Amino acid sequence: MKRRMVFWSWWLGWLVGLVVMSCNAPAPVSVAAIRPASASNQQDATLTILGEGFDSSAKAWLIGKDGQKIALVALRILTPQKAEVLLAKGGQAGIYDLLWEQGGIEKRLGGAFEILAGALTIDVVDVGQGDALLIRVSSGKSVLIDAGREEDVDALISFLRAEGVTRFDYVIATHYDTDHVGGFAKLVYGPDGRPNTEDDRRATEGWWDRGGFSKSTSYASVRDLFPSIRKILDGSDASSFPSIDLGAGVKLQVVTANGAVLQKDGSIQRINCLDDENCRSIGTMISLGKFRFWTAGDLTGGGIETPDVESTLARIIDPVDVYRAHHHGSRTSSTQTLLDALKPQAIVISAGRQNSYCHPSDEVLKRLIPIPAIALFVTTSGMIDAEKCGFATNELVFGMGDRALLNAGNIRIQAGEDRYTIRSAAGEVRSYTTR
Repeated sequence: MKRRMVFWSWWLGWLVGLVVMSCNAPAPVSVAAIRPASASNQQDATLTILGEGFDSSAKAWLIGKDGQKIALVALRILTPQKAEVLLAKGGQAGIYDLLWEQGGIEKRLGGAFEILAGALTIDVVDVGQGDALLIRVSSGKSVLIDAGREEDVDALISFLRAEGVTRFDYVIATHYDTDHVGGFAKLVYGPDGRPNTEDDRRATEGWWDRGGFSKSTSYASVRDLFPSIRKILDGSDASSFPSIDLGAGVKLQVVTANGAVLQKDGSIQRINCLDDENCRSIGTMISLGKFRFWTAGDLTGGGIETPDVESTLARIIDPVDVYRAHHHGSRTSSTQTLLDALKPQAIVISAGRQNSYCHPSDEVLKRLIPIPAIALFVTTSGMIDAEKCGFATNELVFGMGDRALLNAGNIRIQAGEDRYTIRSAAGEVRSYTTR
């Protein structure tokens, strides 16, 4: 009897001890994400790390393919699921894994973070047959230009979430076609789909558009949320052509707005847009040192009997390094006159796969191909069925060899003062020297 009592007493004690040990055992550690997913090496950056089971004994690094470690310092555990660290400026550009060490155990998150070389990052986000472009500067400033269609804006939202972007300093709606502004409502209202709530993605310093009536009622409702910072660029006077300093040497200059073009002497030349919405597109020049990037929505050049804004623009615009092709490479735009003035080293085209508009057009591609050494980047494969439009994009650009990259997905342009790179979603990188 005593033996039996001793046995059961021992067994009960062992069971209680096991339960106590289980209760006191540390939670499993995991790392799930790092936000933002990239930062310039031109200045310090505060990063947020998400996961499970974090405690104060943790340490964190970025680790490259060659095993080189970059320490993440000033680690603060905010909750068991969230930590903040500091990435000091000056790190070598490249893609890194996140390495987390806690309790003698290492956890690794592959390809979690990219250190960018230079002060300026321009992301052309693949939103199908539409446009969305994010500009970020190492100063911390950001500009969103357009937001694609409502049915495609989830691609932009996913991109912003992965990059840890929750607000913008400036928002520019180039014009009121739904493939440029239809996505703004869903983007701004956030996950709960309601305006003026905590999850809204807001502009903080400026919301710019051409003013007047918008045929997109959802966009009209969004712009009305920002009356104190909304600026109407209607082309009527000099205030329609703002120039802003985004910090770190990066400038943004509006050159076209609502069918008007700012001249070198400060005067304004107007074009009669009639009822053509694309003619009214806002065009901006982004510059850093010698680097120049030009983007202008669906600006027209006289093709298919559209108003010709491009010829007036061509007389005053400086050569650029990268040209984001007007109107998805449509026959309405990218005239030879404009291309001769821009002299771009690289052209980026946002166009949906097998879209109903035959973008990018064969006419425009045939103008681009003969330009010596020019590089072409298209977010999708463009037109793949020759029967639909009389041509296939890949067949037209075949002679360009590796100077043409189709189906690039999200396209990232990373610029310093005299050099820049263009990277596809698959990680293919091309490097250039500014002229």
